[in-house]
Amino acid sequence: MAAEGRRYVLSGGAQTTYPMDGGGRITFPAKYNRVLSGDLVVVASPEEEFPSVWIYEREVYLTWVESIIRIKAPRVDGRRLNYLRTRLFGQAEELQVDKASRILIPKDLRHLASLSTTVKIIGADDHLEIWNEEIYAQYLAHCSGRLHILKDDLDDDFYEGTVDDFSYEYIDGTKDE
Repeated sequence: MAAEGRRYVLSGGAQTTYPMDGGGRITFPAKYNRVLSGDLVVVASPEEEFPSVWIYEREVYLTWVESIIRIKAPRVDGRRLNYLRTRLFGQAEELQVDKASRILIPKDLRHLASLSTTVKIIGADDHLEIWNEEIYAQYLAHCSGRLHILKDDLDDDFYEGTVDDFSYEYIDGTKDE
């Protein structure tokens, strides 16, 4: 667990696949096991077009959900807010890392994210994302054509001009340099 007031950033993993056994257990990568506490929450990602499963430390998850509800509540009608709550809380389950450093992904979440015998475990700042390999590749292809939007949104002063050092290649093969 993160020390009081200290926040760990979870990153990496995109180039590695991990086996998942028939019962839905994945051996938790040691580099993440050292950072995350045993008190975890697994939830379906809010992204329905490219589904995955996200794992949070319990306290981080509750803070994330609270911030979403607080931000979204004033701007959405009651029915959509109820859907959001159901999506974020109704499909969330607590899980533990077992003595063999494995996590069990619940069957309904495995089905929702099309997880099978191999998965990608991606460190995504304050949570881990578990992806079906093919869906992850589709997601990356979808996002790669939109990097110019990210470039326009970044604060160049914060990045001290490094954003302009990147070149972007879009799905159609054109480049933005």
